[in-house]
This record gives sequence, structure tokens and C-alpha cells, in this order.
Amino acid sequence: MNINTIHNRIISWNAARYPQVFNKELQYNLAFGPDGEVQEYFDAANAVDSLDALGDIYFVAIGGMWKAGLTDQSILKAIQSELGTGTPVATFEECEAEFDRDPVTGFAKLIVRVMFEANGMGLDGVKFLRAVNAICDSNDTKPAVKTDPSVKANIDKGTTYVPPTEALQTILAEVKHV
Repeated sequence: MNINTIHNRIISWNAARYPQVFNKELQYNLAFGPDGEVQEYFDAANAVDSLDALGDIYFVAIGGMWKAGLTDQSILKAIQSELGTGTPVATFEECEAEFDRDPVTGFAKLIVRVMFEANGMGLDGVKFLRAVNAICDSNDTKPAVKTDPSVKANIDKGTTYVPPTEALQTILAEVKHV
């Protein structure tokens, strides 16, 4: 498993549910809105919830960049470009402000912030990608129904939904034993 595999899984998940149309309001709400994934991270009650929220933020940002017309390779280049700026990692608030100006750059900054937060939890890049992969596995248990690009997909998670909790607990247990 590598970053390209993860990105392609996220892109495929989004393509099964949405046309490749960028809706700035929806993407903002999914990431930064009052019920968005960043708020879920701030409200997390424990490490598993925190890691789940970080992975969800990553998932939303990659999906949003795809909806904005980027390919898996151009998404990776945007992230690498943000990593290579030599500037401090943007805060969540700075990511939000950048999203308002330029959604793709805002999402690239957000991805770097998420990786920084995961590292602070003791996860290296490989373990964080394993966590995102577990979230992909979980999201794949939701029904694949085409949705209007202005509406959140899978509001109803369906009867086959399996949360990523157990897999995330396993990853976090490995971190604690290292």
C-alpha cells in the first residue's frame, strides 16, 4: 500500500457517488463547517476518534481536490509542493482561510496539517496511511449511490456499514508499544 493506492481508492469512492463537479460550499462544510471533519477532530473524545477524524479530513480533502479536476498525480504534486515551501505548517484556521482564496491549495495545506497532527500522535507516514486505508475500507461498506454534487453522500450509512474503530485501535496500540 502506498499513497497513490490510497488516493486512487478515495478518487474511486468519490467517482462512484459524485460527478466530478466541485461544489465549494459542500466541500467547505465537509471539511470546515460546524459539523465538518475539522470540528470532529476538535471534539474527539479519545485517540481513536482523533485518528478517525484526521483520516476523514484527509479523505475529504483528496476527494475535494479530485472534484476540482485534479488527477491522482496532480494531487500528489500539490501536496509535495506544499511540503516543499519551507514555511511552518499552516494551522487549521490558516488552511480554512486559504481554502476560501484557493480551495486546492487550502486542501493541500490541510493535508499537510493532518499529517503533522498524526505525527504528533506518534504515527509515522506508513501508519497514518494504514489508518486512512482502514477508513477507506470502512467507507467502502457504505452504499454506492450517485448523489447530487451539492449534497453529502452517504448521510445514511446503510445496514452494511462497518466503522474503522477496531483497525484504528490496532494501529494506535502499535504506536504505544514502540
